Amino acid sequence: MDRAISRCNSRMLAFNNKNPSETVKKNQITKLLAQVDGIIADNGNQPYSNDLFTKAQMMTSQCIHIKDKEKTYVEQIKRLNEMMEKNALAMEERVRAVTAELEKQLKSARSAREAAEESALAEKKKLDSIRADLERQLESARSAQEAAAESASVERKKLDAIRAEFERQLESAQRPQDAAEQAAWLERKKLDAITEDLANQLKNWPLRPCSIL
Repeated sequence: MDRAISRCNSRMLAFNNKNPSETVKKNQITKLLAQVDGIIADNGNQPYSNDLFTKAQMMTSQCIHIKDKEKTYVEQIKRLNEMMEKNALAMEERVRAVTAELEKQLKSARSAREAAEESALAEKKKLDSIRADLERQLESARSAQEAAAESASVERKKLDAIRAEFERQLESAQRPQDAAEQAAWLERKKLDAITEDLANQLKNWPLRPCSIL
């Protein structure tokens, strides 16, 4: 307020319209007219100077320009708000669609995982059953092999006993019964041994070339 009054060269006039006195009102009007006459006199008997008119025009143009800019800004802001609302709605629809698709994929993946887990569990049970059956068959085969080995050992012992008994009986049958036959038999054994030894020596004897006269 002080700055505005200073720019007007401290020209100021206060009116009290609520005063019921007509005299006071007339005095206020008289002061106003006197102040107007003084301003005209200061401006060379003109109600306003060219500078003031030019400034007023410039200020008016500026105000109009500012109002136009404000209107343009308001329209731009309105369009931006509308675009933002449309984009927000489009983005919301897109987010909703993407969310629905992701939920669908998640549900499908969960179903596939549950099916895979059930299949894996069934395969595990099947493999466990096969392994238990194979272990049972292996244990049965091992028991049968051990029983067969034991039975073969028993049979081999029986055969060894029978062969030993047969050889003993055969040797007893081939041996002479009286002393004379026994002595002759021993001599024949010695002779056979000597003959075999001489044959071996002749086989290993080196051959020398001899001249024929």
